[in-house]
Amino acid sequence: MSSSCKLLCADHSLVLIPGVFSAAPQYGSAKDVVNLAGMVAANVLRGDHPVEHWDSVHWDAVREDEHALIVDVREPGEVARGCIDCAVNYPLSSLREKILELPKDKKLYVYCQVGLRGYNATRQLVLAGLDAVNISGGYKSAGFAKFSMPPRDKHSDFGHDKAHGEHRA
Repeated sequence: MSSSCKLLCADHSLVLIPGVFSAAPQYGSAKDVVNLAGMVAANVLRGDHPVEHWDSVHWDAVREDEHALIVDVREPGEVARGCIDCAVNYPLSSLREKILELPKDKKLYVYCQVGLRGYNATRQLVLAGLDAVNISGGYKSAGFAKFSMPPRDKHSDFGHDKAHGEHRA
């Protein structure tokens, strides 16, 4: 049976989400797509989760701003395939252990591949008292294609031979 779900937005518009939904909560999951969408939407609408859309960020200004830092929370293998210029890599899998390395005096622009890890990382950073904002859509958003650069980490070479453009193991 096909059904749909109506979501009332803050501006009082209705969004119709087509799909098959179960009306049996005991079979639901905390990771159910509708539960996740509701949680993220509620956090954004309440202001609990700062978010910016990739096309609204002035990237050249962010790169040059000494009070801003672009943070890539993807795993090193993903970063090796490309990243945003000037981004530092702090994988979500080790963020809790390295959170004290991040500067408290900078605004952190956080991104991942498509958005979920960026969301989780931004929540961790905000709860730790850092000024962080999630870039919605992550690296795969259409706009990031024009920002793809050879990867860099906090030590500025991330295993790349700058002279030859080759990755070192």
